[in-house]
Amino acid sequence: MLLLIPALLWSCTKKTQPPSVHPAAGAPVVLPAVPSSLSERRIVSRPVIRDTTSKTGVVVLYCCVDQAGNVVRAEYQAKGSTTADEELVSKSIDALKKWKFAAAVRPEEQCGTMTFRYALK
Repeated sequence: MLLLIPALLWSCTKKTQPPSVHPAAGAPVVLPAVPSSLSERRIVSRPVIRDTTSKTGVVVLYCCVDQAGNVVRAEYQAKGSTTADEELVSKSIDALKKWKFAAAVRPEEQCGTMTFRYALK
């Protein structure tokens, strides 16, 4: 059985520029370096990922959260990831899109990266 440890450390960035190349193409994603308050937003709910494979690795996702606290975008980011396994990436994206964050006062989307670590237990 695998143990999934989602890292709750955000690399926070504002939505000042989108990724320059789609991450599915395998090209690096360029993220802006402007800090935001996404790290201050409390996680209201998140699903538990049950992984029955023996695959391990780190999956980094670039994601954006709207004012209401919904994850509106989640994309694979090669930088920081140790695996590009489609099954692990898909499980991570599906799970992250179900996360709910506390609502924000600011109307714009807030973006950052989330790291999912898959390890054998």
